[in-house]
Amino acid sequence: MKSNRHNASIPDDVLAQVGAKVGEIENLLSPYFHTLTPKERQKLTKMGDKSLAFVKKANEYAKTLPDIVPAYVEVNDFNTDLADTERLFAINRRFDILARQMDDTVFLAGSEAYEYALAIYNSAKDAAARNVPGAKVAAQELKARFPGVGREKADSDPAAA
Repeated sequence: MKSNRHNASIPDDVLAQVGAKVGEIENLLSPYFHTLTPKERQKLTKMGDKSLAFVKKANEYAKTLPDIVPAYVEVNDFNTDLADTERLFAINRRFDILARQMDDTVFLAGSEAYEYALAIYNSAKDAAARNVPGAKVAAQELKARFPGVGREKADSDPAAA
């Protein structure tokens, strides 16, 4: 079996603190959050890191050359949108990194746990074949995770009957 890379259990109090802090963040930001449908996201103009310089320059011109600003553009709204975009980009990058680390850790821990479970299942099957007490029940219960695996082709192939 491969080495176990995820071998330090995260203490319950640490996870409780993290959960509380995530709740605090949700409470602080929820009045300002917007939820978009996939269709709404698709229709919106996209702005990424490369577009930010363009948007900032246009914002500067909107402030220094008010005569070029179309009547339908609210400069105060533009200022708010740009400021929040810049501030949220920085925070969002940190969340993206944190989410990736969390996802990788869940993936690794889950993979290792699953490999251990498979080893126990295979050992239970072997022990059942050797009539070790209780092994047959364990192997049967664990086998339920794999419905249909190991059935004969004739069971599922009507032409074979």
